[in-house]
Amino acid sequence: MTAQRGIDRTLEMFLAEGPPMNADPVIEVALATVASTRQLRAGGLPLVKRAIRPRVLAWPAVVAVVLITAVLLLGPPGNIGGPSPSPTPTPVSSVVATPALYQTTTFGIPLSIRLPTGWSVAAEGAGIVDFDRAAILTIADTGIFDGQGLPQPWPTDIAAWLAAEPAFGPADQAAIVVGDRAGTAYTFDVDYAPPAAGERKPLIRAGSVRWNLVDAAERWRLVVVPTGPGEGLIGLLLASPSGFDSAAAAFESLLAGVQFR
Repeated sequence: MTAQRGIDRTLEMFLAEGPPMNADPVIEVALATVASTRQLRAGGLPLVKRAIRPRVLAWPAVVAVVLITAVLLLGPPGNIGGPSPSPTPTPVSSVVATPALYQTTTFGIPLSIRLPTGWSVAAEGAGIVDFDRAAILTIADTGIFDGQGLPQPWPTDIAAWLAAEPAFGPADQAAIVVGDRAGTAYTFDVDYAPPAAGERKPLIRAGSVRWNLVDAAERWRLVVVPTGPGEGLIGLLLASPSGFDSAAAAFESLLAGVQFR
């Protein structure tokens, strides 16, 4: 028998043994190559490769190898495509209330007013910015009423006017700065006894707006800031005696935000 015919017969026997298998051709070749051994035939004939027939029992090992390789490359089930990115925490923004900036238009004196929380402008007109619970006036557009109810210009001597009004109690005076301008704050109690029930006494006017004395106990703060002869600002706050301290603190924060433009 020649060497070529021996190889042909060996291949024929290999192909004839065992049941038909539908193994993957790539895995079949790999297994046949790994399982081949060299053996020396009797008589000193040349070495020939004797292929060992693959066994069905080798398939579980192959499957295990494939699964292990897949796990190493892809990670455990559920992580196909790489590890899921960690959720990024949503930044929590610290919301800080910023005071609104109000700029006067028809007031008569150009002002920028930084409104604290809780404050808003109810109306603005010539000589008045109305905040409902307080007001800022111009001296040029503000006046008073005398004892006969007749309108008069704003007094030049505030202390003398306050002392002459019977409904006003003694006034405490304190220095104050509004918009880098020096002024004076007057704080006093108001106790008006009307001649007839429900009668009101007009006291201060600003344009068409009037502040009247009524039959009720009140505490006032009057802030006067001169800016020139017959010119300047007036701050006016009216509150009940029990709520005056908190109202006055809020009024001071409002005046602190006033700037001349």
